[in-house]
Amino acid sequence: MPSDPLRDLQSAADAEYVPFGSADGEPTPVVATFGHYEAEYAAIRKGVGILHEPQLGVLNLAGADVRDFVHRLCTQDINKMTGGQSWRAFQLNLQGRITTDMVVHHGDESTWLEADRCDLPALAELYDSRLFTEDVKIEDWSPRKVALALHGPATGDLLRQVADTPVDAALDMPQTHHVVKLAGHPVTVSRRDDCGEVGLRIWVERDGAPDLYEKLTDAVGGLVPDVDADAESGGAKRDLRGRGI
Repeated sequence: MPSDPLRDLQSAADAEYVPFGSADGEPTPVVATFGHYEAEYAAIRKGVGILHEPQLGVLNLAGADVRDFVHRLCTQDINKMTGGQSWRAFQLNLQGRITTDMVVHHGDESTWLEADRCDLPALAELYDSRLFTEDVKIEDWSPRKVALALHGPATGDLLRQVADTPVDAALDMPQTHHVVKLAGHPVTVSRRDDCGEVGLRIWVERDGAPDLYEKLTDAVGGLVPDVDADAESGGAKRDLRGRGI
């Protein structure tokens, strides 16, 4: 696994990490906190939290037979999907047990299978083993893509602040994905309300991830909460609009 392009920025802010992954593989370090749990929680509940999700990856499937091929292998009715839709699905093993919890992002040119990185090697091996004459090419795009997320009632405000193209469809249409430009970077955005508030997952190219991450955190006042300012004002004057997590 290549080095994390955001690690230097996070480590400089005294990030604390927890390991994520399967017991028999190399875990992925994920930021747990920058040392201010209450402020980070408040950002998600009252403003917007900015998260980096290095535990996630994507398989890219391209070819004329992708939709029917995936339909035959997972639990979702993929044949009903149209370009731009994003549906959750489970991958089962031969015993009918769930091996992968994934999101199928079906596009006009290719389809992404989004899942935990630790699950992708086995998923890719399974799909490759089931290929016969189908026109399907499978590639692990995890090394070239970085997942960010925004969660909180101010998610839409932040997205519009850094957007170079219209983003209302991405905010208003769950179970879809949209290619937009944020702070000069083409990204794929999908609505994911995983924290009980408005939420978005943003996939950006690896080389552009540090710049976009900084632009997002700078737009809300920085990566780490200014807790001293909160203490001086008694918490009354300061708006916890957002923080990186």
